[in-house]
Amino acid sequence: MKKIIYAFFCLFFVSSTYASSQYLEDTLQMINDGKTDQAIETIKKNLEENKSADNYVLMGIAYLEKNDAKNAEENFKKALLLDKKTVSAHYMLAMLYEKEKKYEQSIEKWKKICKYTKNEKLKNLAVKHLEQLKGITK
Repeated sequence: MKKIIYAFFCLFFVSSTYASSQYLEDTLQMINDGKTDQAIETIKKNLEENKSADNYVLMGIAYLEKNDAKNAEENFKKALLLDKKTVSAHYMLAMLYEKEKKYEQSIEKWKKICKYTKNEKLKNLAVKHLEQLKGITK
């Protein structure tokens, strides 16, 4: 799952639109390299100065890598409190809820992705998940 999260995040969210894209890439690389505790400390320090949705999403990803779904979910939700249109937080929650078989919550997040994303590939992915989940919840 680690490689999937890293690849997804790099493809859809780390771009020149982020002023701190190098920080995001470096922190994701730490997580990908198994240096999760180091990444968490880096993110905590950054959060002291920059309580951004991106930082909370990164923290959530780090906690997922530690198999701590509760703290991951909490951080993704904090990101959404700062910015309800944070597609990466909706995506991570959608995947987490699917894994936990919380299908109604997952459907809600995939719908938010369709609403907020401008990325057609991501929108198509969300639609596919919605179709599959609707089949499960019937």
